[in-house]
Amino acid sequence: MKAKVGSKIQNNFKEASSKKESSFSVAHFFSILFLLVHFVPEMESKDPMGPQWFYVSIIDFTCLAYIFLNLKSYLKTLQQIFYNSYFILFVVFLGWISLSYIYAINATETLVCLARIFVSFFAIVGLTTFFQQTPKVIQFIIGCIVVALLYEAVWVLANFYQRAGSFKLDELILSLYGHHGNKNIIAASIAIKIPFCLYFIYHQRNLLLRLLFSIILTLSLAAIFILNTRSTYISIILVSLLFLVLITYDFIKTKKFQTFFISLLLFVIPAILGLYLSNSAVNFSNSLVDNNGQGYGKFADRVATIQLSNDASSGRIKIWRQAIDYFQKHTIIGCGFGNWKLASIPYDKVDLDTFTMTYHTHNDFIEVATEVGVIGVGLYISLFIVLIYFVFNIIRGTHSRDNKIITLFTFLALLAYLVDASLNFPAERTIIQTILVFIISIIIFFHFNSNSEENDSKLSHFNLSWARWSVFVSMLTLSAATYITYSTYKSLVGQRIVFSEFSSDPKIPLDDVKDLFPEIPNLSYAAFPLKQALARYYIREKDYNKAIELINESDKDNPYLFYGDFLKTYIYGIQGRDDSSYFYAKKSFYERPRTMSYYQNLQVIATKLKDTNEMKKAFYTFRKYRNEPQAWAQYIQSLYYLKGLSTPYMQVMTDSATQFFAKDSMILKTQSMIFNKK
Repeated sequence: MKAKVGSKIQNNFKEASSKKESSFSVAHFFSILFLLVHFVPEMESKDPMGPQWFYVSIIDFTCLAYIFLNLKSYLKTLQQIFYNSYFILFVVFLGWISLSYIYAINATETLVCLARIFVSFFAIVGLTTFFQQTPKVIQFIIGCIVVALLYEAVWVLANFYQRAGSFKLDELILSLYGHHGNKNIIAASIAIKIPFCLYFIYHQRNLLLRLLFSIILTLSLAAIFILNTRSTYISIILVSLLFLVLITYDFIKTKKFQTFFISLLLFVIPAILGLYLSNSAVNFSNSLVDNNGQGYGKFADRVATIQLSNDASSGRIKIWRQAIDYFQKHTIIGCGFGNWKLASIPYDKVDLDTFTMTYHTHNDFIEVATEVGVIGVGLYISLFIVLIYFVFNIIRGTHSRDNKIITLFTFLALLAYLVDASLNFPAERTIIQTILVFIISIIIFFHFNSNSEENDSKLSHFNLSWARWSVFVSMLTLSAATYITYSTYKSLVGQRIVFSEFSSDPKIPLDDVKDLFPEIPNLSYAAFPLKQALARYYIREKDYNKAIELINESDKDNPYLFYGDFLKTYIYGIQGRDDSSYFYAKKSFYERPRTMSYYQNLQVIATKLKDTNEMKKAFYTFRKYRNEPQAWAQYIQSLYYLKGLSTPYMQVMTDSATQFFAKDSMILKTQSMIFNKK
């Protein structure tokens, strides 16, 4: 019976493969379109993921529209998708996280993040559908992914050498991000693609082609070593060990030493050369610029810093503890999908300066747990468990060896993704999610072909009418997601303009900025309320009523930043409403006691109201977190202006400040003032 099933599977696969396929099918076309996301630039956006998510959503919609217009051709695949456990689980997960809109801290931000995951889901549906019609496309896709890998690796190396000498090493490496957002993302993107390059090195019979892919591997490893991203080092070490286990297993099983030796050389030599090229690049930078005291360096030095400590993990352990604490207190429902960036703020209010916050937990699984609770994270983890189950079923099943090998190396790519998801936040990054979409679609493609008999009994229940309605509803849902991704992109364009002058007084004319932001999203890329950013321009124009209106409308958008209260302090102070100004000055400062501007605001209004006790309390509160000369100088000088003369207390405080900051210009000025030095 088993042999019969296996025979049928292989016959189905061969039959599908032998259908009259054009050399360039719909599956080829859409696969290329999805991979072209690697070349979508910022397009004047604050972050490249804005236009990239919009781009992918358009490709998604085009896919679904094409399937809708050719529904009869794709009916059988849609039937398989409708009854497949992975897609059922994914739909349940989407439903659960969508419910978090009801209780989210910021429901609009939930919509923004939901749009991205819906776009990823429909990309999987589209590609899976096309793959079933064109089995031969799988090899083509893997080849295209390796081409994208080569592009990324060459780009990193070329730009490193081009910019060397113009920047110190840390700044140089941080600038190597291309269209990815930051250097960690491009490093992860390279690491996830490397297993596909290893597939060709392992599977190709033509030695010249294997050498070509070894060269690509060399350049890719060199790029990763240069980028100094420790999480990708872990991915590469894991993938490398598993690759070595595979070729060793083959050798034990086949006793073909020559095959084993060639595979080993084609892996080890690129690893050695990649290390050599990366070290040479760092030496080249050192020869042009004094890089002493830089945090980044050679591969061996960077690997030595990998430790299970908070400092060695760039603060990750502390963030994980905070997130786990939040999850324990909100086990069933969390803060709302995409809202951890807000829920994290109270944990960091005495640790982070100004308006910075922990946007992500640097672990997608923990982050999902904080946002949608135990059921949500259980569903999310299950999505990956089911994929791994599919992989093992395919490898144990009756597929051809070639198909099993493709599945195995796709699984290695999935492992590389899971490592990154455990240490970073790839879920929001378009390029990495697009590669994950391909990984999932390839695994499901082989799973479908290994379970054809099991599905046949169910297919009749999902007819053409059901398919038509399912695709139509999917297109409506995707239309909403596309609108949100477009709106987010337009907002990011506006944010690039407005936040370019956020650290100084606004200078751009009001008419040029007042209509920059659509209603969705209502937060910036850094979770800053956009209406409060616009309020600054109305304050400059003395339109205080409109400024207050915008602040009040956006108070709940991010209820933990208190920037609106900071602005109200200034507005009410200008209007002579000192009690209101004082109230909001104290509220904003004591909620964010490390923020210098909040401290300065409170000192100004407390001085105006001659409240020396509050001046002293604010100073000692701020100094507890940030012992800085500016805080000392403002407190002492405010006392001097209030009293009109120097007192013994001011002299003692000035002496103390001088001990801490003997050469600081503000302290020297204060010293001259208090001791009447000319």
